[in-house]
Amino acid sequence: MRRRLASGLRRNFAVRIYLFLAGSLAAFAVLLTAISVHVQGRLLSDQIQREGLNLAVLLADAVRVGVFAENPELLAGPVENVLRRRDVRQVWVFGARRRLLKHANRPGPGGRYTFWAPVLSSGSYTTDMSLYFDEATRSPTALGRVAVELSDAPLREGRHAILTRSILAAGSFLALAALATALVVREATRPLRNLLADIGGHGLSARTAEAGDLGLVRDTFGHLVHEISALTAGLESTVAERTAELQRANAELAHARDELEERVRARTRELEETHNQLLHAEKLSAVGRLAASIAHEFNNPIFGIRSVLQAIRSLETLPRDEAESVDLAIAECNRVAALIRNLQSFNRPSRGVFGLVDVHRALDAILLLCRRELSAKNARVEADYADRLPAVWAVEDQLKQVFLNLLTNAMDALPAQGGAIRLSTRASGDAVSVQFRDAGSGILPEHLPHVFEPFFTTKPEVKGTGLGLPLSYGIVRSHGGTIDVESRPGEGTTFTVRLPIEGARS
Repeated sequence: MRRRLASGLRRNFAVRIYLFLAGSLAAFAVLLTAISVHVQGRLLSDQIQREGLNLAVLLADAVRVGVFAENPELLAGPVENVLRRRDVRQVWVFGARRRLLKHANRPGPGGRYTFWAPVLSSGSYTTDMSLYFDEATRSPTALGRVAVELSDAPLREGRHAILTRSILAAGSFLALAALATALVVREATRPLRNLLADIGGHGLSARTAEAGDLGLVRDTFGHLVHEISALTAGLESTVAERTAELQRANAELAHARDELEERVRARTRELEETHNQLLHAEKLSAVGRLAASIAHEFNNPIFGIRSVLQAIRSLETLPRDEAESVDLAIAECNRVAALIRNLQSFNRPSRGVFGLVDVHRALDAILLLCRRELSAKNARVEADYADRLPAVWAVEDQLKQVFLNLLTNAMDALPAQGGAIRLSTRASGDAVSVQFRDAGSGILPEHLPHVFEPFFTTKPEVKGTGLGLPLSYGIVRSHGGTIDVESRPGEGTTFTVRLPIEGARS
């Protein structure tokens, strides 16, 4: 029975690992305990040696007067004080020529240690260091010697306590190490146990009396290798078939890729043509705006010429043939004026239709429209346009109406001698802001909350109706924007219009 149990333990892999680790930890604990006991014993012995020497030195210093006078009564006090220590067994005090002046003892069991110290003629121990290391400040004369005999009981008790503590610590360590080793071995061999269970569950191999855990795994893996070798041949043929299929699929993908690249090239050519057409349309639009601007400049000369011709036609002394020529000239002037109006109408977008609006272009159109009035009022416009300002989604003629109202208010706010009107545009996040700042007298604080109310105005009746700012407020709000006013008396007024850009609105 014992042989069968020992054989089973030897075959069990987990048990072998556990025994190896436990034996190694036990040997380590024994070695560590022996070293610890030896080192602590040496430290305790050195400590007792230092204490005995210090006690002898202190006694020699205490009996210096008694030894010098060779008076045993003066030696009794220091000797009795030393004997009060539990570990002191005997004390000797010798005078000159080794004469015994005082001897006291206390019997006790065990071995003993004797420590000697000279009795010097003067106080040679000026510091604690000189006291313990016998460093004299001058050359004294030895008056005698003292001897202190200590019992070795403290050393034996200390060594016994050290040995006990070390054994207890080693035992605790071994117990914890055995538990930890068991847990580690259990977790480390868990995959092997699971593998053995799977092997037994699937019937891949059978456990024999002589085969251990590792032998069973070896035999099972040999069987698996044989089966895997048999499967490899079939897999190779399958891989060859799949490779042929992948090659055909790759050929089809390459053909589809070529067709897709051709379609992309065709679409790219179409986009390039469309882009060129858009560039051409933009050029035509720029030419149209330039023509409208030039046509606007033709209005005043045409009207002047027509006025002069009408004045000449009204003369009664004008001959008939010349009157007919004047009528023809007046008709031509009217025709040119009509052409100019048509050109301007063609350049103007439809009312009520939202679209992308260039804020800078709208502002420039309003400035061109108000150029004569600005000059008459000696108003100087300072434009601070932002670079690459995004377009806004708005009705252009309504936006121009807002700009015209704000510019008119700024001109009306200027003093009689004129002044500067600052226009600035900025893009911030998903909005575009347009500021109209005048150098007028400003708006009183009590009037600011009412500037957007209908029919509220601070202008004379001949100038203002109180509808310009409310109308502008309604237009801006319908576009999803805001209009704010800031003003201080004597510092001018600033109106800020914020409109969402095209991307934010969409």
